[in-house]
Amino acid sequence: MLSGAPYIVTIVDIPQRFQTLGVDPFGAGVRLIPFNAFIAFGAIIVNIIAGRTKIPPIFLLMVGTLLQITGVSLLSTMKITHSVPQSIYAFQVITGLGVGVMFGLCVVLPPVVVKNKDSGKA
Repeated sequence: MLSGAPYIVTIVDIPQRFQTLGVDPFGAGVRLIPFNAFIAFGAIIVNIIAGRTKIPPIFLLMVGTLLQITGVSLLSTMKITHSVPQSIYAFQVITGLGVGVMFGLCVVLPPVVVKNKDSGKA
């Protein structure tokens, strides 16, 4: 699903960015909470949506991909400043939702894409 690389890079990049702006290491880790919280929220929401509606998972996959690409792009194009820009929290939320949707779909997609003959159920 290619969400692992953006996830790992973002987990390292966001605290480093805060530390270069003068935030202590503990504070930088605390400021990563919105990103991680919205990963969990995105995974829960996409599973609820996929379970209750008949929306094909490929459309949910596209939404997650767009959110993830948008969030990572916004994070990577932030201006260098001497103080913490408030927009970084919104960008973390967008990226976290995108990564969460992608991670959540890893649970939903296998039964959809595996044919019955492949799973031993003929």
